[in-house]
Amino acid sequence: MDLKVHCPSATCRATLTVPITAAGHVARCPLCHATFQIPSEADIAEQTASSWIEDDIDDLADEIDNEWQQRLKEEAQRRAEQEDLQRQQTAKVIEKIMATNKDLTHEQAMDMAVSGAVTNTTQTAPQAAPPRPLQPPLANPKKQPSQPQQHNLQTAVGSAKAPSPTQTRPQVPGTQSPTGSNPTPAAAPSPAASQNVTPETITPGKAKAPRQSHKDEYPAELVVTEPKPYLLVTKCTQSGVELTFDSRFLTHEGFRLSMPLACAFTGESERAQLVARPLAFLDQARGDLRNAYDVEAGRETKLSQKITGKDMLSRMGVIEQMPEPFRYPFPYYVRTDHSNQSLKCTSSRKGEGPTLAHVFIPDGHVALRWLRHVNGMCGKEYELLSRDIAHLWQNEWTSLDEKVRRRLEVWSHFQDGEQFRYFIHDADIPKKDEGLAGVVLTDRRLIYKKFHRQGDVEYGTNAQLIIRPDGTMAGLRVKTEDGTFKCARFHFEDLQKLMDAAKDLGFGIDVTQ
Repeated sequence: MDLKVHCPSATCRATLTVPITAAGHVARCPLCHATFQIPSEADIAEQTASSWIEDDIDDLADEIDNEWQQRLKEEAQRRAEQEDLQRQQTAKVIEKIMATNKDLTHEQAMDMAVSGAVTNTTQTAPQAAPPRPLQPPLANPKKQPSQPQQHNLQTAVGSAKAPSPTQTRPQVPGTQSPTGSNPTPAAAPSPAASQNVTPETITPGKAKAPRQSHKDEYPAELVVTEPKPYLLVTKCTQSGVELTFDSRFLTHEGFRLSMPLACAFTGESERAQLVARPLAFLDQARGDLRNAYDVEAGRETKLSQKITGKDMLSRMGVIEQMPEPFRYPFPYYVRTDHSNQSLKCTSSRKGEGPTLAHVFIPDGHVALRWLRHVNGMCGKEYELLSRDIAHLWQNEWTSLDEKVRRRLEVWSHFQDGEQFRYFIHDADIPKKDEGLAGVVLTDRRLIYKKFHRQGDVEYGTNAQLIIRPDGTMAGLRVKTEDGTFKCARFHFEDLQKLMDAAKDLGFGIDVTQ
């Protein structure tokens, strides 16, 4: 049997075939004449297995990235088709207008067509279905609503009912309404009357009365009377939380500064270790933008003690490749050693409703803080997300190394609300590659990965664990109705942890030896 090794010289890297008896001896490359020691057979097998697993993980990551890029292309194509259809419809309207009004210019007809299209759109735009019903808002204590109101994204950002004049204008004491119950606002003086007023003469020793302040008064209503930024929780998994908002609020400067000052991937909040970047909605991009780095490059801002939020927005500028309102930068924060990672941001639209923006935050506690900054702590959504974060981001998950967690997220594919319990590393894989293969136990499934084989088994399906001892280790197989599958190979101490976990969590899995 022969072994295949590579010349270690950086300028050569030739593939050489040597007999197995040469393992551990010194050899010379016949091409570049460099001398090197041939690895042992065990080392070569270990390196080969590690390379297979790394290639497998890379393939999975590439597959996910390709799906992501395909989604962006389809969204860009859909928007292009909608814009082309809208241009065709506008052109037909312009032709009709110019046919009936021959004295109009093309520019005047275009203005009339565009204004008419906008009017029709605003009048016939249907209400978008709320992804998740939330707690009804506070009712006006003066008059109870006739039916319960659902507070969701549409009601939070849609057109609110305009307040009555008696609620918004200052009241003049002593002026009664027609019913005699509530005072009515005094009539504003006409411009002509103000021109005929005789100037007041101030005599010596007599001071003029101080001028009234013109600053706005605080709102006096207990219900929301104008659109305000609002976040919805649309996904919550072990890998992170997706929050959704109406993209129109990207023009709101205060909303764009609502992200917590913490790393979106780790939750660390040491200011000196953080940099600010703008969110990149690639499916809205126009031009050659292919990844988030194209948007973030040149706009990263290091945080100093003196820099303010407005300073950050000013330094980031406007993203010219993005349309309204996505061109306005929305800063988020990452640790300096996470420069190769970016948040995934997408947009969607249902019918003629508003364009929604979706932002996926890997760290659940950062997502919870952002929700609190925007929605407050009184809503039902904050209570639910707090419960889910405490359920998912427990010690079993956070105690794992961050690199291991990222590797597990690639092949485990956690479901919404699924809780991680245990991970046991495959003994056939070197310790430095921990997380590339093994068995993951959640509160719903047993998930396994062994070289190019991977799968999962739900609890309660009469699955059986088959253990075969082999010296200081044991092989693990899962027997289901579809057949028997190799899962992993463990040291005995890890295998005992697996058996104890299955017993303690009450999953009903029979273990035979």
